[in-house]
Amino acid sequence: MPLLIIAIFLFLGGCASTPLLTKDDYGNSLRHFSTNKITLARELHPRLEDGSFIALMETTYLDLLQGKPDIEPLAQYAKLIEDRVRYDVSREIESFFYVETPEQYYASEHEIVWMHLLLSWGYSLKQKYESACVEARKASHLLSHTWSEEGHFDHASLRIFSGVMFSLCGEWAEAVVDFRVAQKLEPKLTWLKELSELTHAPKQLVLGLGGIGPEPEWNPDLDINVARSMRQVSFYFGGRESDLEIHDRDKRFVKSFRTPVSREWYHRHMVRDNEIQDLIKDTKYAGNLLDTGLEYSLTTAGTVIGGVAIATVGIALGAGITYVAIQAESMDIFLFGLAVAGGSVSLAVKKFKEQQEWQRKRSRQKLDPSKKYRFVRYLPEYFWLSWSDKALKEPIFATKNGKEIAMLSTQENKRGNAVSIFFFADYPAPKWR
Repeated sequence: MPLLIIAIFLFLGGCASTPLLTKDDYGNSLRHFSTNKITLARELHPRLEDGSFIALMETTYLDLLQGKPDIEPLAQYAKLIEDRVRYDVSREIESFFYVETPEQYYASEHEIVWMHLLLSWGYSLKQKYESACVEARKASHLLSHTWSEEGHFDHASLRIFSGVMFSLCGEWAEAVVDFRVAQKLEPKLTWLKELSELTHAPKQLVLGLGGIGPEPEWNPDLDINVARSMRQVSFYFGGRESDLEIHDRDKRFVKSFRTPVSREWYHRHMVRDNEIQDLIKDTKYAGNLLDTGLEYSLTTAGTVIGGVAIATVGIALGAGITYVAIQAESMDIFLFGLAVAGGSVSLAVKKFKEQQEWQRKRSRQKLDPSKKYRFVRYLPEYFWLSWSDKALKEPIFATKNGKEIAMLSTQENKRGNAVSIFFFADYPAPKWR
């Protein structure tokens, strides 16, 4: 009976399917993003899923990087999904948390945290500091409690970004709390201890957003469950994790510290699905495997039959020509007949190899689950953080190996302290994955 229910669910899901973005759709946008061309990346952002959670998160982030606090669509969406948060208490687990968006995408924890942090950033740019602090508190609250059956989700980089958002809206005491938690999560970040012990906000706080976000790659690994192991996906992180410095117009340099890479966000993204979701995915992928295998077998059989036909006709024609040559006692015609027979065999073999290669590539494309893996792209892979007890004189620059890579814009919070946020792709151009 359960299998019948699942089969019906899959059938209905297949009938109601709608086109979704794939990895290839992002190519042009991410290519420009990897060379720090944020405006072009935003203009070329794929439009297929406009208005969805994923699209709103990505476009809002790209807008904020340009200093455009166009957060209203995301703010309205956030209100829409507040009632879709699910909490299910059981004996085995403390609680289970997930958010199902209207388009049936299950947002991961780091994406929901980022949603609130992006809204906080946007409200601060609009100088709506109370609303900005509310959103930062929501993000901090989600990071502070155990909502998921997989256990408590928290990460130093998210805490650092949350701390900067609290500083941006003028609440240094709350920023310090997040910085201290980040340092406990990553004891190696000893520089965070110094920052978190400041009783007053630094005159200048600088946050750099590094990397263009990871991309999923197919990583099949056969085990007992063939369908599940064949659809394994891993994430490729291309950021160089470079060392940066900050300086002002008077060439006053400030050291910059780098945070850990965000690999744990995406690992969590992959493992957090519940068992029924895994079963559904396995069933769909197993069907895909069978379809692809059948298609490959039929194509191969057809190629073999066609090749045999070409070879048979060619050999027969060649034999006929050689017979005529023998009758006419012509060596030239005889050699021509042999060439026809031999060429037909070579042509058959060549066509078979070409068809096999085409089918191999087509099968790989069809089975590759990374192309349709859904998640919020563009998010930074790591951060740089700098601060100064004296205000820096504009223009302020971020530098790498002594070369200026970005000019920073600065905003004063309601306490009069300056906060700068900048983006640097830190990607090995012109290489593109």
